[in-house]
Amino acid sequence: AVKKLYSDLAYNKILERIWLLVDATNKYIDTNSPWNLIKSESGKQRLATVMYNTAECIRSISILIYPFMPKSAETIMEQLGVETSIEEQGLESLQTWGNINPGIKIQPGSQLFPRIDDEDAEKIINSVEPPNDKDQKQSSLTEIEGICDQVLIDDFMKVDLRTGKIIEAENIKKSKKLLKLKVDIGTEVRQVVAGIAECYEPNQLINRTIILVANLKPVKLMGVESQGMLLAANNNGQIMLAGFDSTPSQGIRVR
Repeated sequence: AVKKLYSDLAYNKILERIWLLVDATNKYIDTNSPWNLIKSESGKQRLATVMYNTAECIRSISILIYPFMPKSAETIMEQLGVETSIEEQGLESLQTWGNINPGIKIQPGSQLFPRIDDEDAEKIINSVEPPNDKDQKQSSLTEIEGICDQVLIDDFMKVDLRTGKIIEAENIKKSKKLLKLKVDIGTEVRQVVAGIAECYEPNQLINRTIILVANLKPVKLMGVESQGMLLAANNNGQIMLAGFDSTPSQGIRVR
């Protein structure tokens, strides 16, 4: 079910499912009270099972939050003592229970998500000043234009944009939005997963020149590795690929 939500890009529903698992894990801990189990010999045997199940739940949570909070997810996995990377484990590892080796040593670490009590929360809320009319107008303008925070030219130049020609395109099974593309960028052919299936048929894309983010870290979508990202505009739900007036060579850097 979660894999389908990822393929549908339903991120709000994914986060809802993650919090259901977090709540269930908290309830499991409260119900079994490991702080009481450790007080008796009979309880210690049950304690081992409770702690293992809790660790496995936390492993699952870290995999699910990885697309949203990659550094925190990796830190959780390190503290669990799991050496296999999250990308190698993948969503497929959630289909079976018991992927953590029994007896694994938990690594000490700092608190990732400190609890905020009601008093501190109230202080944070009260510290936020209501916007004046000028701020409201500026906020409205920003929302309409969709302008992001300013970046330095040095930061922008870190993004390697390249021209590329799509030489193959096909649908990804069980996904309504994703296409698997092969893109020639001059020096190599990249495999790219793009969420444009609702606006483009695969045969419409063959020999089309696009702009590719070439130095984006590869990720897996629906089990298919994507080695870049296409530039496109979303015009009221209509995806429009960025392109050129005439056809450039493959692999030219776009600035």
